[in-house]
Amino acid sequence: MPVTAIKSITNQIDKVVFVKNRETPSDTGGEGHQLPVAPGDTLQCNMWIPWANTQYEYDNGSGVGKGPAHILISINWSSVDGTPEPPEFSIWQQGAYVRYSPQRSWSKDGKLVRGNSTVGGDRSVTVTGGTYTNADLEFF
Repeated sequence: MPVTAIKSITNQIDKVVFVKNRETPSDTGGEGHQLPVAPGDTLQCNMWIPWANTQYEYDNGSGVGKGPAHILISINWSSVDGTPEPPEFSIWQQGAYVRYSPQRSWSKDGKLVRGNSTVGGDRSVTVTGGTYTNADLEFF
């Protein structure tokens, strides 16, 4: 299976985003930790995007003794009446593509990541949209 690695994450929205590799927590500071990316900043990193071909693999890992098979990008958000919750992006590889969900969930043939969604090689991720209410992901 080809390896797809995230090498940088750029935050173009108005809130801090947090990155957590659920399969390999050491990539993002260890168990219980996550990496913050401030508005306008770029974080250099090296995270292989996990494979999740089924809901079971997404929740429990792909049988290699690691954690759940996805990377999570969440947005710093405080509850305010009438304000919609921001997305929490889950990222995984399935078949020939990198897929994602803005609802922190797996789905068969999930959405293709905008930009370069094919597996294999290095990627830069940008959190786009300007604000947390219309945030999305794009791979380069």
